[in-house]
Order: sequence, then C-alpha cells, then structure tokens
Amino acid sequence: MKKFLPLSLLFLLAACSSDDDATVNPAYIVNKWYITGTTFSQDNTNYDEGYIPCETDYYEFSADYKFREIGVSQCSETVYSESEYSINGNQVTRNNYSTEIVALSKNQMKIKEQIRYFVTPVDPVIETVIVTYKPVSLQ
Repeated sequence: MKKFLPLSLLFLLAACSSDDDATVNPAYIVNKWYITGTTFSQDNTNYDEGYIPCETDYYEFSADYKFREIGVSQCSETVYSESEYSINGNQVTRNNYSTEIVALSKNQMKIKEQIRYFVTPVDPVIETVIVTYKPVSLQ
C-alpha cells in the first residue's frame, strides 16, 4: 500500500495532451495493472518488486469500460475510486483526466502524464512523467 499514494497523486493530478495520432489496441488495456516504475525528467525510479499477492495495489480496466483504483492490504481490497473510462486514439480518460498511452501491449503499459506539485507553498512545479505498469495476470 506504500506505493499507492504517489500513484494516486499521478492520476488525480494528471492533465496531458498530445499531437501524436497513434492508436492503441483498446483490448490490451482490459486487465489489472500494477506500477513497476516511474520516469521523472530522465531519472528512472524502478518500483518493480514484482506483484505480491495480498499486498500490491492495482488499477483495473474492465471490458465494460469501468475503471477502479484498488488498495490492497493483508488480502483485503479497498476500492478507492470507480469511474468509467474511454479511449480515443492514444488518449485514455478516467476520473475526468486524460493521459497519453505511449506503449500498450499484453505485457506492459506506459502512460505519459503531467503532475503538479509544490516545492514551496506558492511555486508549483509541473513535470512530465512516464509511469510503467505490468499486468497482475502475468504473475
């Protein structure tokens, strides 16, 4: 659960657009995904300790276009948010935020987002990040 808070902040603060016309296969997004790493301004942070049953938080995209944020602790799941999602080209929109899918296969998903955080109370920093995920089903 310790990794869920930063991941939640990424999705809650996301606002991204792209001029790229790439299209992703929407069937590949249907899965449960857990975070394996984040790239902040060319500095890669690798979180991949592997999927740990009963402990690893994940995101779920269902075939009926439902999105859920799931927190897991001691084999107990908590749904933090539920919404619908849509895919248009390489953009996925959920919880009223759109992000760019830069890579999507059955084995990996990479999403480019912009996050906003404050170093000081009045000086926001906006940074582009790429978040990498693996499907829970590969474990």
